Amino acid sequence: MPTKGGIMIRKLLALCLLVTTWLTAPLTVHAKTDPLIVVRSTAAELTTRLVEDKALITAQSHYLEQMIEDLLSPVVDYRHMSRQALGKYWKRASEGQKLEFQATFKRKLIRTYSHAFKAFQGQELHFGPALFQDNNTDRALIRSYLKDSEGKRVHLDYRLHHQNSWQIHDIVIEGISLAKTFKDQIQDLIKQNGLSRALSKLNREFPDTRPKVVLGSDNWAPYASETLPDKGLAVAIVSSVLEHLGYRVEIRFSPWKKLLEEASEGNLDGLLATWPNQTPPYFLLSEAYLKSELRFIKRSDDPFTYKNPDQLSQFLQDKSYRLGIFANYNYQDYIGEIEGHFDVEKLDYCSQLFREVASNNIDLALVDRWIADNELASKENIADYLSMVPEGIAETSIHLALSQQNSALNSKTLLEGFNKVLARLQQSGEYQDLLIRHQYPQ
Repeated sequence: MPTKGGIMIRKLLALCLLVTTWLTAPLTVHAKTDPLIVVRSTAAELTTRLVEDKALITAQSHYLEQMIEDLLSPVVDYRHMSRQALGKYWKRASEGQKLEFQATFKRKLIRTYSHAFKAFQGQELHFGPALFQDNNTDRALIRSYLKDSEGKRVHLDYRLHHQNSWQIHDIVIEGISLAKTFKDQIQDLIKQNGLSRALSKLNREFPDTRPKVVLGSDNWAPYASETLPDKGLAVAIVSSVLEHLGYRVEIRFSPWKKLLEEASEGNLDGLLATWPNQTPPYFLLSEAYLKSELRFIKRSDDPFTYKNPDQLSQFLQDKSYRLGIFANYNYQDYIGEIEGHFDVEKLDYCSQLFREVASNNIDLALVDRWIADNELASKENIADYLSMVPEGIAETSIHLALSQQNSALNSKTLLEGFNKVLARLQQSGEYQDLLIRHQYPQ
């Protein structure tokens, strides 16, 4: 049952958020400039997102909390607020307790914010200039007021400090400091229960309620592997999109056939990375988030070339070439026109394909270009004998696949959100940053 103090906090935050959502002027944030710009630019994005993502917010209640966290985290100093809330107990807490409390405190604020957004009715806000005490340009106070439904003024003050950027560390509404109110509540809880029990109680009261999506993937380096940073680029992209939607992500690695069995039995929500033609019909596909270009690998002294199917047919007249392909993937749609020119052998591991070509057990291997780049760069003893044919034979798209057999997941709605957030990350540059960090060929 909510306490009287908790109800008051919600009311105050509701007023605070009414203020924030009104500000819509498109301004650019610059470090060490008027701190009012920080508030306005954040509010402009927040207002835009509330309108653009209305359907998503309605369909997935947890998305609103994540959206608020994404937008407010850069401009709210949660660590400072957490430290102030614990007061003298901050020094007594272990590093683990500090991190746990900070995460819980952040969830408490975000959850309260999300409830408060429901009260927004577009009230008008009036600002005064930023004030700096005793010429201290690292701390600022912004005074403002709005009119409530009865026409009465409600006064709001924003307290900000500047280190690397301007961040809000307190909001004062009608003379009541949210930071102090939270501090009083939390310290009373600690006095009654002790530090450890109080932190545990807070954690139980504000748990991480984000739903979890369990995806399967085979070890397909550099796209996905348990040994890679971020577990590979495909994991990084899909996880980033789903986390922006408010989901936790778990990746389980197994051979492809095992993954399909697990998915059919309902033990997986979906497949991390799949080609359109290898996905069973009970899956729904996202928009493509990566592409895979197929290239031939040959021995360096082999005169083999590829330009197009007609050129290949002419080159292979009176020749017998053995082509190795990865057994777990369906190449039919991509090599159907040329497959008849080769003696095709299927191998279980990509690394085998390179070794077999180098050992002259097969003549060619057909593999993903990025996989080939990494394999040839990491295994010089094999790479010395091999080269990649410059012309690709086909390009296919890589998708997230979600099972329709899990009714609780609502795959269709989730994929609509996935596609929308993916497009947003591509526009913002966050997607491009992931490609660069993982050295994806472009």
